[in-house]
Amino acid sequence: MPLPVTRTLLKHLPNASLLTFSQAGHSPHWEQPALYDQKLLRFLAGARFPQSAHC
Repeated sequence: MPLPVTRTLLKHLPNASLLTFSQAGHSPHWEQPALYDQKLLRFLAGARFPQSAHC
């Protein structure tokens, strides 16, 4: 989904957040697996990221 569309949706979804990965395209789980896994495990453990975070 294009980033501008994602940001528009984010404005309308309470408690939603967006985490983007630099140096990754459509598949951060393939392109940056260690960082992706770290962020996913933090999220699953209950961590929440700022509404629009970048790593």
